[in-house]
Amino acid sequence: MAAIDFPNAPTSGDVFVAAGKTWVYNGTSWALRNVFIPDVVIATAQLADGAVTTVKIAAGAVTATKLDTAYAPIASPTLTGVPAAPTATAATNTTQLATTAFVRTEVANLVASSPASLDTLNELALALGSDASFSTTVTNSLSLKAPLDGPTFTGVPVAPTAAVGTNTTQLATTAFVIASGPSDTVLDGGTPTTLQFFVMGAVDAGILA
Repeated sequence: MAAIDFPNAPTSGDVFVAAGKTWVYNGTSWALRNVFIPDVVIATAQLADGAVTTVKIAAGAVTATKLDTAYAPIASPTLTGVPAAPTATAATNTTQLATTAFVRTEVANLVASSPASLDTLNELALALGSDASFSTTVTNSLSLKAPLDGPTFTGVPVAPTAAVGTNTTQLATTAFVIASGPSDTVLDGGTPTTLQFFVMGAVDAGILA
């Protein structure tokens, strides 16, 4: 190994690099060290690419107190200011950080073109009557309804009464039937019919004859 020409008149703590190795003056002699981190900030511009490797860093040489506090740890960092990150594409479902832009996009896609009165979860809940069992409620309600095709009613079903003389497919109520039936008034002023006599209870064998 070629002789190393150390600097003259060094002081304790001086660092000297030669033959790819780092030497530190301990006050009496030059001692070989893997790396020495002084109590000053070393800019990246002062370090050659690949100059600092794990092989050259002694165990325990790098401590938290020697690191710039402007940087956050990888594990459970506490960020300050306005941290920013790349925005994930819509519908991304991973552990990637969600930015405010990502959240707004997802909410907008969820709401889609809903009217302003139904674009929040609270508004939707109110529209459903705040009923957690809305589906069951609707199903039970529909079970009480009659189908349009061939309905079978129970109880005392009612319907609007058609005008006398109506001759369509409209439902006929009991009121319509009574209003449209024979009366004790002779039709058109003519001779009473057999049906009219039966209705009035005025059946007379002589008249029927």
